[in-house]
Amino acid sequence: MLKNLLLALLSTLVALIGIEVAYRGYLYWKHPYYFGADSGFWYLQTSPVTYSEAFGFEYVPGTYRGGFIYDGQVIDCWDPLTWWAINERGNSGRIKGSYEDATLKVLVFGDSFTQRPMRTPKGEWMTWPNFLQDALERELGTSVHIVNFGRDAYGLLQMFDLAAAKIAEWKPDLAILAFITDDLDRGRFWRTNTVLDGYERVLIATIAEPNPGWETATDAFLIHSGATGEWCQEMLETGKKDDPIARELEERLVAGRRRSSMLANPMSLTQSFVIDLLVHGEPLHSTYTRVGPSQMPRHGLRHFAEDSLMAARTQEIRETGVPYLLIHFASRTELRQREEFGGAGRTSRQRMELLRSLEELTDHKVHGTLDYVHLTDEDLETLSANFTGDGHPSLLGHEFYAQVVAKILLSNEIVRR
Repeated sequence: MLKNLLLALLSTLVALIGIEVAYRGYLYWKHPYYFGADSGFWYLQTSPVTYSEAFGFEYVPGTYRGGFIYDGQVIDCWDPLTWWAINERGNSGRIKGSYEDATLKVLVFGDSFTQRPMRTPKGEWMTWPNFLQDALERELGTSVHIVNFGRDAYGLLQMFDLAAAKIAEWKPDLAILAFITDDLDRGRFWRTNTVLDGYERVLIATIAEPNPGWETATDAFLIHSGATGEWCQEMLETGKKDDPIARELEERLVAGRRRSSMLANPMSLTQSFVIDLLVHGEPLHSTYTRVGPSQMPRHGLRHFAEDSLMAARTQEIRETGVPYLLIHFASRTELRQREEFGGAGRTSRQRMELLRSLEELTDHKVHGTLDYVHLTDEDLETLSANFTGDGHPSLLGHEFYAQVVAKILLSNEIVRR
């Protein structure tokens, strides 16, 4: 009897280990970046940001050169790098018309889906707020001015920090906070330009410190003053791999990711990816919640009201009397699956709890994307910028999200024809 029981327990243990090993193999194949197996990365010649204690960072007006390196070889050059074209206001996208003279004044807050502009054939830098401004002017027959306060990597916590300050300062007629599912559990962070270990760096930290060290910070992204546009083009044309600048950038990438809590260990004996999936709905939960610096800091809130600053910012916006909308942008994957938030088992329970708490704290409904669109699979392929490989909007993608927001505004009579 005992022998049979031990055999059954052993068989169960072997089966569980087999499932864990197989699932790790699947994750390693599906998401190599999170295990350090994908060597692709982008870089900049100079930093487009400056430290801000209040908002984590601010953009510096200008255009910034950069490119993409994979397996030690430059495979693309951006001149200037499209989403680092910063206008004279320190924001992204085209500035058209006068804010002061506009009949309808709108402020927009969001992450890189909102911030990263794309250039039209005529040379204009456009984001979905730019397309929305044009669409509303046509529909309403009046002057509209939209200011884009999108900030890359922002989560909802920092969107509300920035929105509370800018709404009070600019006094718009309407504000829009547009977010993706991943923004729900992004934590606050600060970026700073510094020199550490002999290299110029842009560091990211979870504490407001203008000169952090490795114990609290890691590389936000890679910069190298020698990676000029001319250098990038030469590397691209020659296909050279053993270049000192490219090699140095790659070495710094590897070192930085080893310091970052975003990097998972496929051979870990202290983490079960299957248990994390079953318990938390996120196979990399233990990776994200490790103590230490991260390139994408996460918070552990289950309700936004637990964050005193979030509660205060919500109240500050309420006291301005300015109406605002919460809009969720479904990603390309979510659009393909026809699931607004990734569907059961495809997004964490924490995020779904945070979504419900967002509506509860703000007393605002979250408007989704899928209620306002009907797309074919062929349509989906045009919405993302191919060179990023990460689902960020192409020029057509920006037009698409602008159309979604316009439909929300007009069909709910938030703005009237």
